[in-house]
Order: sequence, then C-alpha cells, then structure tokens
Amino acid sequence: MHFAELLEFALRLERLRENIGLDQVISELRGDKRHQRWMHSRQQLELGTLLAATGVNPSFETPLPGGHQGQGSADVTFTVDGVAQVVSSYVLYPTDVFRSASASSDRVFEQLTRLHLDAAVNVEARITSDLAEEDETCFIATVEAAIKAVAADGYARHLETDFAVVDLSAAASVSAADFNITAAMPKEDLWPRVARRLEKKAQALRCDAPVWVRADLLDGLWQLTPWAMASLEERLIAIEEALALNFSESDVAGFVLSSGALLAPGTVDTAEVRTGSGAVAMRYPIRPLRGREILLVPFRNDEALNVFVAAYRGESAWLNDALASVHLPSLDDLFG
Repeated sequence: MHFAELLEFALRLERLRENIGLDQVISELRGDKRHQRWMHSRQQLELGTLLAATGVNPSFETPLPGGHQGQGSADVTFTVDGVAQVVSSYVLYPTDVFRSASASSDRVFEQLTRLHLDAAVNVEARITSDLAEEDETCFIATVEAAIKAVAADGYARHLETDFAVVDLSAAASVSAADFNITAAMPKEDLWPRVARRLEKKAQALRCDAPVWVRADLLDGLWQLTPWAMASLEERLIAIEEALALNFSESDVAGFVLSSGALLAPGTVDTAEVRTGSGAVAMRYPIRPLRGREILLVPFRNDEALNVFVAAYRGESAWLNDALASVHLPSLDDLFG
C-alpha cells in the first residue's frame, strides 16, 4: 500500500507540474518535514489531479479573491462557469484519548497476531478498554499460555478480565485458523471538535469567492463511533443536519468530508446516495488495498458540487489511468 501511495504522489507531481502554484507546494514540502505537512500537501495534490482529470485546471497557494493582507492563500483554486472556487484543505487528527487507546489496541493486535500465526487455534478477542502497559504484558502472557493449552489438548478456553474477553478453540490447521479482534474505543463526543475545526478553516479563507472546506476526518469519527456503524445514507443525513445547524447561515459554500484513503484488505463495495437537498455520499475501492467514503454537503453553488462529485467518482480509476499516461505497467501488472 505504501509503495502505491508513493507512486501516486510521484504521478500527481508529474501530472500537475505545469499548474500554477505547484512550485510553492514543493517548496513547503522540502522546508517542512512534519507528517502534518506531508498529509496536507498530499491532499492538495489528490484533489488537484482528480479535478484535472475532469478537465478542470486547478491552482495552488494563490491569493484569495478580495482577501486582506496577511490572510494567507487558497490551498486549491478552480473555476466553474467563470467563478473562482476556493478550497480550504485540512486533515483532522485524533484526540489524545483516542490516540492512546488506538495505540494500545494496535500493540495488543500485533502481539495476538504473532501468537495466532504459530498455532492451529481460532482466536476471538474483544478488548473493552485502554490497557496499561503492565496489564498488556500480563494479558498477552495469559493468552499465550491458553493458546498453547488449546493446541495441546484441543479443548476450547474462555478468558475474561476487566479489560478483555477472549475465546480460543482448536482449528484444523494453522492456515485454517480464524482470527478476529475488536477494540472498543473511549466514549467521546467528537462532533463538537470537528465543527470547531471546520468553522476555523472556513473563516480563515473567507473572501469574495465561494469557500469549500475539504477535510479528511482521521480523528476516529469514521472508524470508532456509533455513527460509523449506520448505513451510508443515514450517516450522510446525520452529517448534513449537523452541518446545517452550524453553518447554514455562514458564508461557506459547502463541505467535502472524507474518511481518507484507508487500508481495506477486503472488498469495498461501490455505493452512492443523495439526499433531497442535494448532499451526496460515495463509497468506492482504491486499488491496491484501500477504500474511501466521502460526503459532499453543499449550501450553495450546485455546479461546483457537481465538479467535486465527478472528481471523486473518478478516483478508483485514477492511478491506473495515470500509469498508462506515462507508459508504465498497469495495476494488475504491478500488484496482481
């Protein structure tokens, strides 16, 4: 997956090399080595190339139409029917609480995976809360002993502690053994933080042109909340209603909110839904091994919305088309 992301990055730079402002994006990448800068610039290039694939000509880091001195520049700008559209590009990261819990569950997942790969034992684990380091060590040792016992005598084991429940049973072989682990994240209302950050981004670029906020919400909203378990249509309606409460009276033109291009080892089904007021939600695969969900909520300017929809509808095919355009092997040739 990381090779594909690097390949995409290089092809995006190649595709946009003549576009206004790309030199500024490259200069910022060279001068700022932080992960946040990389993610921000990658999102700018992503949107730029997807827009370009629809025939739109994007610019980067250009002055805001009617903006005041010291206000900053537009992350991405494009024109629809002669009207400039300004995009504020943003990546929202997890809170400290979610980051700690996620790191803990990742460590436990890695250790349970190691144990599972060495034994013909089915593993079903549910981690119910954040584990302290000493609890993790004791828990893994207990599970390891139980796995060895199941492998030796074939009898199932049920382990239950204050922070985890594990069911172990014998499998026909190591390759046939099932493995499933889930982790319950801390209960935290993430939306107020999301709304505050979106408002800040929208106001920072307020100018004489319509401003769209394009944000990847990597804070846990998409993966770790009850909202994430609802259907695509239900989630779109909920986000549209929440945004209307906060922004319907503001100057912002609309929002393009995404899960990011996330690791998706299984099949990602393509889906698209639309509300009566025009909001759109899409889900689709991005080869190799990734998928995206994206919600597009306009408050005005349907023509610009249609450009965003067309751009992201084409993302599934973008990498393969870009490879062909520079006479490189296809995704099938590279990844199988």
